[in-house]
Amino acid sequence: MHGPFRAVKITDHVYWVGAIDWGIRNFHGYATSRGTTYNAYLILADKLTLIDTVKAPFKDEMLARIASVIKPADINYIISTTARVGGDSNISRTAVFPEEIGDLSPFEGNIALLFGCEPAGLSNEEIGFSDLIVTIPCSPGYSSMNLSSAAAIMLYFISRKLKLAQGIQFPM
Repeated sequence: MHGPFRAVKITDHVYWVGAIDWGIRNFHGYATSRGTTYNAYLILADKLTLIDTVKAPFKDEMLARIASVIKPADINYIISTTARVGGDSNISRTAVFPEEIGDLSPFEGNIALLFGCEPAGLSNEEIGFSDLIVTIPCSPGYSSMNLSSAAAIMLYFISRKLKLAQGIQFPM
């Protein structure tokens, strides 16, 4: 599984572990003559965090990149974000808002964040792997958020929760 796929170091604590789809020519309505990437990031901190995932045909590529840095099995929690809320598309659990993460029991161990592609979100199967589902409110006209914006919001609220648990003030 390791093959030629290695994580790309961005900083001492952040690695790109996504995949490259050279064959795609239409990415959610946008023409792309050189393919696209499915961006996933591994954050090395007190809690290991995986942000995003890739489409199923590229899962081995992503897992190999993760395995070049840590053991994928070392991740304890998976948190999914989706524009869909409980009751939509057969989602079995009700989603919470990012600010409600602080009201939940403390996270222990490693954390993974899964984000779906911008217009479609995660599949029900991907959501089924999750311990917690979070939704970020958006415009009713376009219920999905840009992935990098969603990642930034989630990292902020998780960082805030961890800092508050240590007694460090963190702005809302």
